[in-house]
Amino acid sequence: MAVEYSFGKLYELGLKNTFVVSSAANASRFNELRGFDHIGFSVAANYNYKWAFGAYAPTPSLSTSYAIEEYDGKERVNELLTLDVSYLKRISPIWFLTLGADFQQNGSDDLPHAPPPHCKL
Repeated sequence: MAVEYSFGKLYELGLKNTFVVSSAANASRFNELRGFDHIGFSVAANYNYKWAFGAYAPTPSLSTSYAIEEYDGKERVNELLTLDVSYLKRISPIWFLTLGADFQQNGSDDLPHAPPPHCKL
């Protein structure tokens, strides 16, 4: 069973730029598997600037997000930080050109090293 809730707010900073802030929470529960139940939270922000008016105006964008997932199994607990820069240009009514660069940093707690159960020290 899984449940998720998300919400956000769009702010128009001017005629050609917007700022969006959003957040989400999710949880899942597995009846037959241990260590996979989890709760997750995330926050995100996105800034868009449109160079001109109209559907064909180029739009650069900057986004960032931070998410954390807490699992029953400590080995799977993780944090994810994302930064994204992109450029969108409409070429025709059905074609878009999108260019972008993305940086992600994924981290988790260090766990003590344990030899496999079949090894004897």
